[in-house]
Amino acid sequence: MPKKICNFMGCHNLIKYSEVYCEEHKAQGQNERHKIYDKFRRDIKAADFYHSVEWIKTREVVLNKFSNIDIYAYYVEHKIIAANIVHHVNELNDDWSKRLNMDNLIPVSDSSHNKIHTAYKNNKIETQKLLVELRDKWINEFWG
Repeated sequence: MPKKICNFMGCHNLIKYSEVYCEEHKAQGQNERHKIYDKFRRDIKAADFYHSVEWIKTREVVLNKFSNIDIYAYYVEHKIIAANIVHHVNELNDDWSKRLNMDNLIPVSDSSHNKIHTAYKNNKIETQKLLVELRDKWINEFWG
């Protein structure tokens, strides 16, 4: 299996080609990546929101409600993967009023989050419908 060097500045540890950081730098690398994204890519209003107490609490509620499971991977790929992102089905820049609406939030992993945004480019409306269906399916199966 091909290897590459960890992306953390100054680290020379070899990692799997599909990974970004070695185990030693995984947490630090993620934090640094988010800081850079907030500073240069995300608009100020969204960045402030993602650091707000209301979002942090809502995010935790969503992750707990869905047992920290990536709902997309669970139903689409038939895999159990830990969720580390709470995705807005209707994105903030499309409908700010739904930013804390529990019906608009779904827990996913980094990998699924990337797949969802790729799918949004192809057919956003259908992808959003799918996400709502997956979310509702989980609720009906485990809370219904």
